[in-house]
Amino acid sequence: DTYVIFIIDKDYPGSGLPLYEYEVLPRGHNVKMDFGLHFLVINGEWRGEDALGWLMADMHEPNPMKMHYPVLARRCLDLKTDDKEVVQMCDAVQKLVDESKEEIAINLLKEKAAPELVSKATGLSMERVLELQASLGEGSAD
Repeated sequence: DTYVIFIIDKDYPGSGLPLYEYEVLPRGHNVKMDFGLHFLVINGEWRGEDALGWLMADMHEPNPMKMHYPVLARRCLDLKTDDKEVVQMCDAVQKLVDESKEEIAINLLKEKAAPELVSKATGLSMERVLELQASLGEGSAD
């Protein structure tokens, strides 16, 4: 069996349950198809006195010393206090930000936005925007 687990920030289904399991049903039919595929949606607001409630509380707790699970608390503490871990985390976040800026720039350029506007909107240098624009012209099927 395969489980796909989504942890969502709110109780969007609205029933106050800790988790919701969804089944695969063919459109227009009420016959359950058992493919061994399970979709679980975890209510991120859940704070029950159980393992899942403690995990959700820990995921929202900024102070590792107040967490229920020692392994998670130790890792969070490392990420916040160990200089090597802090640098590694900052580098990872910066890489995500940079990749996002480039993805936004590419999407804007595909919509024919002026390179000057793209540079201003994303904070990328004009040189980088022009490089991205040139790469779109080379073998792009879009």
